[in-house]
Amino acid sequence: MNDQEEPILADFLKLVRSMRVINGIGTMTFLGGNRVSDEVIESMKYVNDIFLNMQDLSRTAGEYIARRIGVDAACITAGAASGTVLGIAALIYLRGGGKYTRDILEQGRKMLIAVQKPHRTEFRDLIYIAGPELREFGDTDIVTEESMRKVIEDNPGRILAIMHYAFEPMPGTLPLESVLRIAHSYGIPVIVDAAAELPPKESLTRYYKMGSDIVLFSGGKMLGGLSNSGLMIGRKEIIDAVHEIGPLNEENTDEGTRIFIGRPMKVSKETIVSTVAAIENFLRIDEDAWLSRIIKMADTIAEMISGIDPDISARVVMPQWNHPRPVNIPRVQVSFPQGIVAKEVSFRLRKFRIPIYTYCMEDKLYINPQCLEDDDIPLIIEGLSHALHSEKEETGWRN
Repeated sequence: MNDQEEPILADFLKLVRSMRVINGIGTMTFLGGNRVSDEVIESMKYVNDIFLNMQDLSRTAGEYIARRIGVDAACITAGAASGTVLGIAALIYLRGGGKYTRDILEQGRKMLIAVQKPHRTEFRDLIYIAGPELREFGDTDIVTEESMRKVIEDNPGRILAIMHYAFEPMPGTLPLESVLRIAHSYGIPVIVDAAAELPPKESLTRYYKMGSDIVLFSGGKMLGGLSNSGLMIGRKEIIDAVHEIGPLNEENTDEGTRIFIGRPMKVSKETIVSTVAAIENFLRIDEDAWLSRIIKMADTIAEMISGIDPDISARVVMPQWNHPRPVNIPRVQVSFPQGIVAKEVSFRLRKFRIPIYTYCMEDKLYINPQCLEDDDIPLIIEGLSHALHSEKEETGWRN
């Protein structure tokens, strides 16, 4: 780097640092995922200056993780979302034998993925990337076992898999135990999207040990890896198929080199190695100590917010199923008197000199301490005081 380039990079890095926000929502992708540890960063340096066969590295890392956590097979992916596409594509490949993207899509368009109707999530649209159409079963408020059996029997031979989103304890839906029992009685595999269901630590293997065929996690949330990483665990034949048609494999044919459907979901050697390091760190976490620190922080935030204004109440609550996942981390719930709208306060917080991100439900504002540091707390209090003062002036609110 020459003398002229250095100030440019320094200015850019300074600009990036100035874009910092305070994350009171959690390990959200749009806020950068999570903080990675020094061990994760060091692991990337360890592999950065060497070259190796990426397919061998991917398989070796998956085998290591599988042995480490006690499952049949594992694969590091470019996030949980890519795991959805790769998992479905692998099932299509196992059923139809086609490897190339065109073959996968042609076979996939003949198939269906069944999903409980209340499991409406933006990630369901990923199903279409691999070809299959979506079939919902059940009603918005209640899903019965009969409705699941009906969608299977009305589409004989076409249901490739059941996609289950780990939203428990979502009222009215079929629990995973029931989904697995019914699906497997028809010989249909189940894919579980558990992207943000960590902690608790046991969830890393619980869904698979229950009998799920594929389980997907985000590497960039509590698992502690890079935000563009993910982990797929599952039956060995499925994981082997993922490797076969995945981002790091290709094939020489009479038409030249051919790549497979996973190519746009490529993972680097640094991502693979750092994800292994992140999983090791995660397995060593003292969950009780970590949760105690989170609870203490939440209590402190609630107490300090309550001191801002006598008409504002703040308390620590456990969130319901429909809050940002995971729902076993306590939140600070802030209630305002009539005339003060929580969404407006949240909006004003994002306009603070250091933007503060919170979320709202049923006209209450929530703060998740998961990604906060102790130094963030005074800024949250200052920002909330400023936001309330501005809102009072603009709305004419009075005590």
